[in-house]
This record gives sequence, structure tokens and C-alpha cells, in this order.
Amino acid sequence: GKQYESAQLLLDTNLHHGNFLEILLLLSEFDPVLQNYIEEISTLSKKSQLRLTLLSKTTINYLIDIMANLIKKQIVAEVCEAKMFSIEIDSTQDISVADQMTIILRYMPTEGKIPKERLFSVVQCKSSTGMIIKEQICENLRNTGIDLKYQIGNSTDGAANMQGTYNGFSSHLSPVVPEQIHIWCYAHILN
Repeated sequence: GKQYESAQLLLDTNLHHGNFLEILLLLSEFDPVLQNYIEEISTLSKKSQLRLTLLSKTTINYLIDIMANLIKKQIVAEVCEAKMFSIEIDSTQDISVADQMTIILRYMPTEGKIPKERLFSVVQCKSSTGMIIKEQICENLRNTGIDLKYQIGNSTDGAANMQGTYNGFSSHLSPVVPEQIHIWCYAHILN
């Protein structure tokens, strides 16, 4: 897609602008503000009056990273204020056989009576052993400032690497957080 990513070519519908810009152009059909911006930058670019469009996938990725960090900081602040939390983890393989694990935090906010469940992180699994999974989760939580001593439970599927008595994730987590309780994920129990 790098061949036709120039702002002055954006309005040419005969060209393929790359996946990111094509999605943006599709969205602009339903968003008049975005459509107006694309038309304006295309016109200015043709007149050589524009050098910066803020529409590159790199710029957008920076913005997404900034928003993700702000959301994560808010979740960390809420969890630290709540003083108790549990984690839910699950992993799956994509088509390239790479394991990705989700870490979900569940906690009761100080204001309100409804528990919150937030997707906290998606991490690339280094290995599917219980010990490595425990290390990755502990590292991920510590790096954000969440104290593991406030963890009261964890929920996983029924796989041996998660709840195995000797080498499962939960058995490796117990020495670090002895008070935590392991609970099977009920969606997995149904299966």
C-alpha cells in the first residue's frame, strides 16, 4: 500500500491506498467531519500547501498507544483504590500458532455497587507452562504498579497448564499470593 498513500491521491477511487487508508476512506463515507478533512488535505496537498496530514498508520498507532496507556492508568488507579481484585486469564493461538493471553481484572470500585471487569492486557505468551504464565502475569501487574498482595482470586479454564496441582499456573501463583482462591471459569465448565 505504500505506493498510493500520498494525501493528494486519496480521492482517486481507482487506486488501492493500503488497508488502513482504505478503511479510513470507507469510514469517511459515513462521517461528514472525516470526509471534509480528507477532501481538505487532498486539495491542500495538490497545491503543495500541506506537509502534515496526521493520517499515517504510524501516527495513528502512536495515538492508539497513548489512549491505551491512559486507559490502563485509570484501571490501575481504580484497582489500587479498591484494594482487592481478581484476575481472569485465558489464551488462544492465532493462525500463525502464536499464543496470546488476555489478562482481565475484576474489582469492586469504591463508588458504586457493581463490580467492574476490565481487559487489562493482551500479552504474547513466551511459553504455555504454568510457571512462565505466572511470571508473565506477575511481571505485567508489577510493571504497572498493582500490588499482588491485594489479589484475592484467579479464574482460568480447566487446562492442565492452568490448574494442574503441581505445575499449573494456579499452583505456581499460590506461593506468591497464598490467600488467593482459584475458580474455574464457568463458561469453560459448561464445555
